[in-house]
Amino acid sequence: MIKNIIFDWSGVIIDNTNNVYLAVMGFWHRFGLEPITFEQFRQEFKLPVMDFYDKYLLSKVSFEEQKDIFTEEYAKLQKAGPYNYIVDLLGRLKEIGFKMAVISSDPAVHLRQAMNDYGMDDIFIDIKTDLHNKKEALAEVIRNNNFQPEETLFIGDTTHEIEVGKELGIKTAGVTWGIQLEDKLRSANPDFIFHNLEEMEKTILGE
Repeated sequence: MIKNIIFDWSGVIIDNTNNVYLAVMGFWHRFGLEPITFEQFRQEFKLPVMDFYDKYLLSKVSFEEQKDIFTEEYAKLQKAGPYNYIVDLLGRLKEIGFKMAVISSDPAVHLRQAMNDYGMDDIFIDIKTDLHNKKEALAEVIRNNNFQPEETLFIGDTTHEIEVGKELGIKTAGVTWGIQLEDKLRSANPDFIFHNLEEMEKTILGE
């Protein structure tokens, strides 16, 4: 039975995949790189994010530099909001008694502002941001909140979330509406693949 849910943020709760792509292309432009298509981006993007950047930039940029440039480029774009109905779903899950947390590579300033803007300030009991590799933060959330692995589900939109969740012995799920494509998500062998919020809700509730 699932009692605890740990969410990735971008591409799972917030509908910002296109914004992430555009911010990365702004990053590319600064370094004189040729842009890639949105489809290529979804196919090739991976976490930890520096593994993705190193493929193109040959380690010319540090994680801190990448974070600063990405934040600047992202701030130029129209604000992204949550996927339709997901805030309502999160509210229902909280009322039922599920404990929920967020682990994200997003800058804290973006994530906290979105939570405030869309009424999610009181949904999550733990929030980790600005992450390069999510394994350590995931282990910390599980440990600090006394989550039992067999009762905990980690929901992400990349193979990285699936892989680190499996390494820590918790259930994992990939959503197909985020950055990575379904075939890539399936290559990491998650426990679940969600194509829509209805599938997510039914699985969480054990229906």
